[in-house]
Amino acid sequence: MLKRSKRLHGESAVKTVLKEGHRISSPFFACTRLPNTVKTTRYAAVVGKKIAKLAVDRNRGRRQVYEAIRLLEQAKEVPSDSSSDIVIVVRTPGLKASFEELKTALSILLRRPS
Repeated sequence: MLKRSKRLHGESAVKTVLKEGHRISSPFFACTRLPNTVKTTRYAAVVGKKIAKLAVDRNRGRRQVYEAIRLLEQAKEVPSDSSSDIVIVVRTPGLKASFEELKTALSILLRRPS
């Protein structure tokens, strides 16, 4: 699981990023970035009720995204030069994909310039 200090908390913070940030899409995710004043990059994973009806499935998708980010940061596969808030919205194919597919797609998505 991703450290608490690396996670973006609060509904209002997530809404602000979704409203004002720059959006990048892939088949598994929609990623929105917004530069911040904090020295670290913070992440939030969102799985809507329209995507997964059961809370168990939504939580599983969210945990998988956080774990993939943790492993990518540990392997230095995501750029760490700019501090920003990133909200990752999981799409339906993202819940059905394997963990390795998610990790690869997330790595490609996070390396894209914003």
